[in-house]
Parts: sequence; structure tokens; C-alpha cells
Amino acid sequence: MKKRLLLLCPLAALLLLGGCDNVSSSLVPNSESESVASNSESSVASQSASSSESVSESSSSASSETPIEDHTIASIQASGDYDVKGIIVLQTSKGFVLDDGTGAVYCYVALEAGFAVGDYVSATLTIAPYYAIWEATAVASMTKLTETAPLLDAPIALTPALIDEWKTKGGTKDETTAPLATADVYPVKFTAAAALDGTYSYFNIEGLTTKLEPSSLLDSIKLTVGTNYDVVAYCAGYNGSKDFVGLYVQEATAKYDTITALDIQGATTVAVGATIELQVVVTPSTANPSVVWETSDAETATVVDGIVTGVKEGSVNITATSVVDSNIKKQYAVTVTAAVPTSSLAKYAFTSIPTAPSVAPYGALDTTGALAIFQDPTYLVSGTNVVTSVTTSTFIYQADVTQGPKINGLKVGKSTAGGVLTFVSSSTVSKVAITVRAWGATKLASLTVNSGTAVALVAADATVDRVIEFVLGTPSTTITITSSTYCVFTGLELIGA
Repeated sequence: MKKRLLLLCPLAALLLLGGCDNVSSSLVPNSESESVASNSESSVASQSASSSESVSESSSSASSETPIEDHTIASIQASGDYDVKGIIVLQTSKGFVLDDGTGAVYCYVALEAGFAVGDYVSATLTIAPYYAIWEATAVASMTKLTETAPLLDAPIALTPALIDEWKTKGGTKDETTAPLATADVYPVKFTAAAALDGTYSYFNIEGLTTKLEPSSLLDSIKLTVGTNYDVVAYCAGYNGSKDFVGLYVQEATAKYDTITALDIQGATTVAVGATIELQVVVTPSTANPSVVWETSDAETATVVDGIVTGVKEGSVNITATSVVDSNIKKQYAVTVTAAVPTSSLAKYAFTSIPTAPSVAPYGALDTTGALAIFQDPTYLVSGTNVVTSVTTSTFIYQADVTQGPKINGLKVGKSTAGGVLTFVSSSTVSKVAITVRAWGATKLASLTVNSGTAVALVAADATVDRVIEFVLGTPSTTITITSSTYCVFTGLELIGA
């Protein structure tokens, strides 16, 4: 176990010298941010000793009340409210991590505007156990400090022995205490390949069976499956039921191999007003996949991040150039065809689900229940219902305001599996427009229609409806919509040729 230096804060020392009685305290969770090392060093260098004066003033002004005693983070050993000081060393999509050099604690609270990674702060936290760790579930107050911040330990190498130690201190959500002390939560470093288990990314260290799963990664940290990363992280506890160690990631620096070639894959034709998505395949697969996209004629077709939009009939060359070696590029010919004349057959809105009386009981919808929704005039916004049967309804549910994005609609898929909805239309369908909301900022589904090009949701789709149009390569009366993981459909439009 790693030994850490306990720091006695000035106020606590004054209280002890003055013979003050001990004051009971409680704990609060913290949150994390990305690149910490450079921010922490700069914050340490810029600290002054002015904050101790503000602490004295606040202590004297509150002399009529019983103050909460200042604590080192390492001294947190029970649930309760605690006053602590620490550096914000990393941020996640749901919180941040505070480290004071004696230990660290995760705050499961969004980092407020005005605070950033590297800030030295004082905070009043409400602490409770979560799986194996102590976590702050609320932050009553937080203030930036200008006094000299503590020096933090450099990350230590993550070893199989340390992972085994974490596993012996695993826990469950119903714990009354946390077996992993805050003093044993400190930065570790390792190199590992990114992998995917269903919709969850994790780090795979060769020779180890235990997965290292990042918790609530920021959108700015992108992991590519198969790529090795130099990682700095804090332990988020061990989940014994699913056999993985959670990590709050501070840094994840890709270790790409040298790129030798790239290729482009995807459709070769696109109609005016329609889009296709092109994918880059690099050699070797562990090379940096990032490219710059260009079109030879923006008046015929545009390209943004591999999405080609037809503007007028004609032919263009789409070029992808490696960001690490401009000599490695690939041209791809695309033909833009005439726009497909279309008309709306039926437009459905699902935002009143599951409140309408004709909807099946709350929960999963079988083919009969799904068909009932299409046939219910409550959900038909315009046109005439053309859905005559539903042949597949796999992991299709009713969503309400207590779940995920907290809106009503059709939930397609679940956390561990994708959803599939197949139905038959009485009229030929050439385009499907889906209005969708992502389940969460880090729970992003990819959608396909009739095995066409997949379209991935982005973090912004968790707060605002997005309309995605799928142009069918071959118009059909049978429509199959697939979602890789859970999301909520709030609307659907079927468009005929």
C-alpha cells in the first residue's frame, strides 16, 4: 500500500493549540477533470498565503456556531459532512476528483462554471460509500484558494498486485462503509490497448483478465479500439458482479504506430439533397485514423467529417489526407444523382407515450404492442398510417420522464444490447426520418435503417432532439431500424418515392 504524507491544515492546528473540543464531521464526493499534471504544477506555482486570512475572518464571524472541522482527505473514514482543501486534478462528464496529497475523493457533482482542473479549492462535502470508495454526493460550497497548494505525488505504476488489492476491496451499492480508504486513492499510470465490450470501452492490459473501465469520460477524450494509450487515472473501485475496475481518467495519450497507407470505404453515389458517410481504414490498424477531408467541387458535393452531401448532379473526388503525414492520402470518386422525388406518407410523434390509454402496460413492447402505437391516431401527426404489421420488436420499450434523457417516447435498445424494430408498410418507402434523443452524453447509439450506413449520435443529442434522414439504397415496403444501444425515438416519418 502506498504511504502518503498527511498535511495538517493551519486552521486545524490553531484549534488544537487553543484546546478546542473535537467537532464531528461528514463526507462529500468530488469530481474529475482531464489533463492535470501541467495544470496542477502551474496552480502550485501561483499560490500565495492570502487565503489563511480569509479563513480566520470566516472562523471568527461564525464563532457563535459550531464549525465543521477542517480535514485532510485521508482522514475521511465515514459518512458525513467534511471541510477539505484539495486540487481539482481531473474532471469527468459527471463530476471531478479532489487530491490534497494525502488522498483523493471523487465528487459526483458537475463542476461549476468558474472552476477548472488545477484549481486549489476549499470545499464542504457530503460523503457516502459507493461500491468500494468514499464519494462526495454533494458539494455545499467550494471556494478557490490563493495560498500555496500541496505538492501531489507523481503517478505510480499500476501493477497486477495493486489490481488484486483493489479487487479484494470491491463492494456493492448497498455498502455502509467503503473498504478502499481515501488515502489509497492516488494517481496510477499504465499503458494498455482500448477495447470494446458491447457499448462500453475499457483498457486491456496484456496478460490480465480484469478489465479497466473508464468512468464517465469527457467527450474530449476519444478512445480508438485497438490503439494503445499511456493512461493516468485514479481508482473508482472494483465491481465484483461484472469483474471490472472503474477508473477516473486524468490523461489518455494515444501511442499510434506509423501510418503507411489509408483507404476509403462507403457508397459511391448520393442523390441531390441526400448524404452518405465515408469511412477511413488505416494501415496498420493501430495508426492514427484522423484525416482531413476535401472535395474537388463543393458546388457538386460537400464533405464534413466523412459525411458527403449531394448538391447538384455530377461527379467529384473526395480526398482524405492523414493528419500526421500529408503524403499519405486517398481519393474516392462519388457520383451525385438527381434528387429522388418524395412525398410524406405518414408522420408519427411519440412524445405522449406512455400516457395514452391505448398503449400496452408500461415496459417492453412486443410486436402487437408496437403495432398498436402505429395504429393509434394519438401518435399520427400527418398523413395516413401505412404500417400494417410489426414483425420484429426486440428491446423496444416505453420511455418516460424518469429515465435516461427524461422524455416520453419509444426506447429502442437497452444498456447491454441493441434494439431492432421491423415493420411492413402498405406503400413503398424511399426515406425514413427518425427524431431521436441520445440516452446520455456518454451513452451514444448508432442507428441504421435496412442495413445502410450507420449514423452515430453525439453528446449534444442527449439534450436536444435530432432528426436523422436515412435514404434507402433500394426503396422497400419492409423497414428495419436498428440501434446499437438505448436511445429514445420521439418521432418517425415515412417518405415514399
